[in-house]
Formats: sequence, structure tokens, C-alpha cells
Amino acid sequence: MAQIIGRVALSHGPQLLMPPEEWGRLPKGREPRPPERPELEKHLTPEVQQAYYERCLAAMDTLAKQIDAWKPDAIIVIGDDQNENIKDDNNPPICIYIGDEVDASLRSAESSQAGTGTTHYKVDAELARGLVEGLMDLDMDPAWSMRTRLETAWDTPSPGLCTSRRRAPITRSSR
Repeated sequence: MAQIIGRVALSHGPQLLMPPEEWGRLPKGREPRPPERPELEKHLTPEVQQAYYERCLAAMDTLAKQIDAWKPDAIIVIGDDQNENIKDDNNPPICIYIGDEVDASLRSAESSQAGTGTTHYKVDAELARGLVEGLMDLDMDPAWSMRTRLETAWDTPSPGLCTSRRRAPITRSSR
């Protein structure tokens, strides 16, 4: 039986993909417009943004080192699909990818790193199928898929965690 040896959580904001001097390229057209907040101005200087960016990179490095220390046999990634594979006309509460391998790529149009390559991952398909069967044994009704692509929520944090994830097979579960 599988044993959970650890868990980590990480945001996937586009700021993790680009240096602070590129943050101005992020979309500003949100509607409704958020209210003006002058008290935030002190956080918008280049020096403060650089410090935030470096802190985020250090945090991702800490997570990667922790994952390396655990030496996992597999990594299960849980994330919001964000309408990349699962569409509004068929949106299950949980969908588990059960294929043998998958490619991930950066597609954040705001990032200068967008489209800079594809990373290939081995997937622990046996574990994934076991998750589907185990959930069904618990009278749950998970969806499963043999096709997926990993983009926004998956590959944004990759620069900090990819060394660990390349070594251990992954299983992707979407919500």
C-alpha cells in the first residue's frame, strides 16, 4: 500500500515565471476595476518587487530540497485545470490522468519564457489507475483521462521544483 510521506503547496502566479521588471506586461484589464489602494504603493517599487521575487524563488528552492529529501517514489499533483483540458460542458469534480507520460509547457503569454520548451514527464499510470479504483471502492465516481496537457497551474512553478519532478513519476488529478 502507498504511503504519503509529505505534501507541499505552491501558488502558480505568472510572477513566478518572470523577473519583476516584466511584471508590467501582466494584464491590467480586469473588470470591475479594483478600488485604488494608495497604501500598496510602497510594495510597488522595483527594489521591493525584486525582494519579493527573490523570496519566492528561495521558497521554491526550499520546497524542491524538501521533495528531494523525501525521495518520493511518485508525486501526485492536485490542481485546478483552469479550463485547459476540462471544459464547462463536461466538468467532473475530480479527473485523474492515467496515461504513461505527459508533456508540460509554459504558455503564459505574459512571460518572456512562454513557449521556451517542453518538459517530458513519466507518469505512474499504475498508481493513477489504483487511485481511480480506490475512489470507486469508496463509492465515489471519479473521471479519468488518457489525454492531457500540462500548462498554467502545472508548469508555472516548474523552474523551482522540476529537478524533483523529473526524477519521480507523477500522477495528475484535476479539479
